[in-house]
Parts: sequence; C-alpha cells; structure tokens
Amino acid sequence: MIIELFTVAVMSAIVVLGFPQRPAWLNVLLALCGLGLLLLNRRFTTTVIWRRFPVAYDVRDRLVRSVLTSAVFTLLGLAAMACFAAWRNHSVPPVDRTVLLVLPLYLGWGLLQQYLFQFFLLGRFLVLVPAPLAVGATAAAFALVHAPRPFTACVTLVAGCVWCHLYVRYRVLWPLAVSHALLGAALFHWVYGQNLLARWWPGFGLPEAG
Repeated sequence: MIIELFTVAVMSAIVVLGFPQRPAWLNVLLALCGLGLLLLNRRFTTTVIWRRFPVAYDVRDRLVRSVLTSAVFTLLGLAAMACFAAWRNHSVPPVDRTVLLVLPLYLGWGLLQQYLFQFFLLGRFLVLVPAPLAVGATAAAFALVHAPRPFTACVTLVAGCVWCHLYVRYRVLWPLAVSHALLGAALFHWVYGQNLLARWWPGFGLPEAG
C-alpha cells in the first residue's frame, strides 16, 4: 500500500505541476487510466482493506442515512452558492438547459472521482493512520487536484472531508457522486459563471450560464 500511495503521489504531482491548466479531455483520460489500474485490484480493496472496517448499519439503513445526510450537506452548499450568485448578480441564478445537460455528465465524473478518492485512497490511509488523519489526507489530496483554482481547492477540501466521513460511516458511493455533481455544476455555473459544456466541448453552441 505504501508503494501504491507513493506511486500515486508522484504521478499526481507530475500531472498537477506539469499541467496546471488541463483540458477536460486530459482529465477524463487520466481518470479513466487510473480507474483501469484500480479495477485490477478492486477485490483486494474490497475484501482485505475495507473488511477491516465493518459498518454498524445494515444495507438499507446505510443507504437511507447516506442519502439524507448527503442531501442536507448538498442543499446547504447549493443555498450558499445561490445566495452568493444572487448577491453578485442581483438576481436569482438560473437553472437553464445548460445546467440540466451538464448534470448527467457530471454525475459520471463525480462517481469516478468518488471511487478513486473514497474507495481506493481513503481505505489505504485508514490502514496506515487514524481515521481523522485519513479523512483529512484524502480530502487534502482531493483539494490539491483542484489547486490551480484556490477557491475551488478550499471548497473541495471541505466537501472532501464530508464525503470521506460519510463513506467511512455508511460505505455508499452514489449519493456522494450526486452531491458532487450538483455542487460542482452549481459552482461553475453560479459562482464562476462558466458554461461547462462550452468548456468541455468548445464551440458547443450553448449560451454562457450565469
């Protein structure tokens, strides 16, 4: 695990420092390559690492608790970003077709990142250090990936801590991915005023959001 973590740290540092402003396709390609490598030892992660940390709730309780707590966190984050956008633009931020088209795409992107950080990285940190340090280290790694934008890095640090805590307690990924998609889309469209579809695919032809 130490060799794995060291390899991931070196490769991530090369990507983040060498390509601080990466095109969307490169992020997706790198994430898919990482996912492919992680899938090769998925059984080890599931049966050896996470089995060391049993959950106190049954499947239904874990799902319900994860959905409710992540929903509360997401709603608070959306409300904060909506208030900021309304204060800056003197109007209620729109929920237009651009945002609605982005959400399904962002959901897959969020699930991929949750798998990489919560399922793979967090489990290994939990084996090596106490839970609070493991959560903090995973959240810090998540924030460093977004380091070119300091505000985004701060936001993702907080979100990463919450998502890691929820995964340790309930071991369910998809509510975290939904939270990631909603908050990420709102951050770019409402706070930064950016059209994510136009950013991912230049010349897409949709008007700028925000």
